[in-house]
Amino acid sequence: MKKTIATIMMLIAITTIATAQPAGTICDLYINLDPNMWVVGDGCHNSDRTTDSQAITVPEAGNHQVIGLVHRGNPDQCQLKEEFYTTINGVNGSIVTDKENPCGEATLWEPLGTFPFTTGDNTIHMTTAAQCPPDELANSVEMTELCIIYEDIPEAPEFSSLAIALAALLTTPAFAYLLVKRRE
Repeated sequence: MKKTIATIMMLIAITTIATAQPAGTICDLYINLDPNMWVVGDGCHNSDRTTDSQAITVPEAGNHQVIGLVHRGNPDQCQLKEEFYTTINGVNGSIVTDKENPCGEATLWEPLGTFPFTTGDNTIHMTTAAQCPPDELANSVEMTELCIIYEDIPEAPEFSSLAIALAALLTTPAFAYLLVKRRE
């Protein structure tokens, strides 16, 4: 009995660690979406929540790859086409397609696309890609976390251009006068 409990606890720990970051990926920025983002298919559910938005803060401007932790399925429900796409700063990602088993539950890291970010606040939009009809079920899908991988960060000014600016400043007569006055 003790071995069974220990095995179950180890599996829970491994599962928890596995969802911390996508396997084989190191996130430059990890964001826990609070509250979770979720949508249902257009015309598929009385909530009619076909889009969701949330502000996220990114410290580095540039084009960055985004991966989302996506949960699909609920107990005792079979839903086809739990599909969506994301938009960040006017750029749409590709449609994140549903998995093969419409009656199963799955929480997986899904690539959302590469998006242009500004330093500071950026808004992520999650939009359904499912339509009822022809679909007939709610097609709800939830996203709980983001992994952002910096791909293209604008470079800082080169040292040589700063050195030239500093040299020009130091050679101005007004600055030279202040240096001489300070020594006196």
